[in-house]
Amino acid sequence: MQIPPSSNLFPQFSLLQQLKLRAPLICDGNLSTASAHLGFASSDACFLASLHDWEHVRLLHREYIKSGAEVLRSNTEGANCFALEELGLSGREEALNNSAMALLQETVGRQHLAVGAISSVRKMVEGAVLKKDIEFAYGQQAIYLSDTGACFLVLSGFSNPQDLQSAIRAIHRSSQKEILAYLAPDEDDAPQKILNHLKKYLETERVFVGLELRCDDLRFQDLLLQAVEEIGVVACMIGEVEHLEYGEVSATFQEAITVALQAEVSIIAGGLQTCPAHIRMISEMTKKMVVS
Repeated sequence: MQIPPSSNLFPQFSLLQQLKLRAPLICDGNLSTASAHLGFASSDACFLASLHDWEHVRLLHREYIKSGAEVLRSNTEGANCFALEELGLSGREEALNNSAMALLQETVGRQHLAVGAISSVRKMVEGAVLKKDIEFAYGQQAIYLSDTGACFLVLSGFSNPQDLQSAIRAIHRSSQKEILAYLAPDEDDAPQKILNHLKKYLETERVFVGLELRCDDLRFQDLLLQAVEEIGVVACMIGEVEHLEYGEVSATFQEAITVALQAEVSIIAGGLQTCPAHIRMISEMTKKMVVS
């Protein structure tokens, strides 16, 4: 099945121009973590709230805005045709993604950037699935988010470099929006191998790249510094250590933010296990560094 390209109804956005005006940009943290804390059933996918609990979605975004986030992601990670079919919601992809993006834009207004979030479908599919079907899922979601006004599209949760390449290719064909592609490398991946993948992604126009890392990853500092040195504009999505109370920020996470700021990464986002408290800390640390 072929998907018609995005109609690109909204004015073209330039991430590079935004970064010239203000960097680093501070993105929100993990939506599922905050969503569960705010009362949405943890057993339910966070994206389902866009269908039947709009006020919960608004509250979720407001919490991150209050914490200092400048870039807000739609609660659409995992909201693809494979996941919805599993939930008995086949055919609701457009309604769900459009609703999520509309709720985000309504909440953030003009003072913040509303971006569309897409995650890897690999963990949701079992058995032999055709590559074209996987690329269809990425392209379909990109169109819905683009046509509802996403400033750009953020890809996260990709530990397989080839899967991320497929997603970039499919989305590039389907939408005119810029893409921020995060690679979450495996623990045994060598730094140079990781950087080579990032450079490969940059061969596609309108693509920016980032690293999705846990704060306690032993490669964190060296890998991030090398990426900024060799690539220039690099984003970083930083995950928290596990088994903390909600709202608790580890010293290891704070140290990772210090490294990211000193490396002059362009965008800092909260990864797995993060919540508004983490974004508040990032915002405060960023302001202190600018003042000093």
